[in-house]
Amino acid sequence: MRRNPNYKMTAEELKDIFLTFSKRRGWEEKYFPNQLAKALVVEAAEVLEIFQRADDVEAAKMVQIKKVKQKISDEAVDVLYYLLMLTHVAKIDINEAVIEKLKKLEKRYPPKN
Repeated sequence: MRRNPNYKMTAEELKDIFLTFSKRRGWEEKYFPNQLAKALVVEAAEVLEIFQRADDVEAAKMVQIKKVKQKISDEAVDVLYYLLMLTHVAKIDINEAVIEKLKKLEKRYPPKN
């Protein structure tokens, strides 16, 4: 898959790419919210596993290592995949959800001026 390196995809476009990928493999029929949530947590744990024995300073250095960065990238995509599939199954507009959540956070944590 080739794309313009200057173009940044939207969450909806990413979700559509993931949905097409899943449908072509017949996976979407197996997607239930509880199963997607479990898979999301497992994949997030795999991100954490990368840094399992690292302190803050070591972790900051690790992300500069090409092999580690690739592993983080792979696991981050897995997390994003399951998150977007969960929002799809739950019929959540992730773009709207982000805006609404930020409004709540603005009230809860006002900026320090």
